[in-house]
Amino acid sequence: MAIRIVPPAGPARMLAQAQLTNAIGDGAYYVTSALYFTLFIGLTPTQVGLGLTLGWAIGSVVGVPLGYLADRRGPRGIAVLLAVATGLSVASFLLVRSFVPFLIAACLYASCQCGLGAARQALLAGLVDKEKRTEVRAYLQSTVNARARGWSGPGWPRADAEHPYGLPGGFRDRRGQFPAFRAGAAPAAGRRR
Repeated sequence: MAIRIVPPAGPARMLAQAQLTNAIGDGAYYVTSALYFTLFIGLTPTQVGLGLTLGWAIGSVVGVPLGYLADRRGPRGIAVLLAVATGLSVASFLLVRSFVPFLIAACLYASCQCGLGAARQALLAGLVDKEKRTEVRAYLQSTVNARARGWSGPGWPRADAEHPYGLPGGFRDRRGQFPAFRAGAAPAAGRRR
């Protein structure tokens, strides 16, 4: 028996491709956001963790009524609207310069993402036969797994002697310096700055 890694042609494959595209973008965001917010914006790791925790907590609550809206108004239009809103909320992170705007942007992003997930489930229910839904959900879940494996599996970004903190040559902190080379040498092992 051959194992299929993509669903058969049709709505299920289109949903999987859309989910994979979204998963790749999410994976890139998740991997780079902590570096961006701490090194370039200047938030502390505690602020980033607190902001993302509160954002996702609020998003998980807001996702329920957004899913209900998708059931009532039609999942396709709501899914498109939430996908665009998710993109705009990610772009809003570029305007963040302090904790409060970061928290607002994190809440918007997580709310749009959770609502989009709910709208996708409603879309799936409308596009796929009842007896195929579990199989298609398995394909969709595999795209989320591919995101986790694709970005975290190779250990990107990779820290080594040539690129401390995993930052290639073009990346600098908000002061225009490589974080590890502020005093002209990398910090001693086990010592934090």
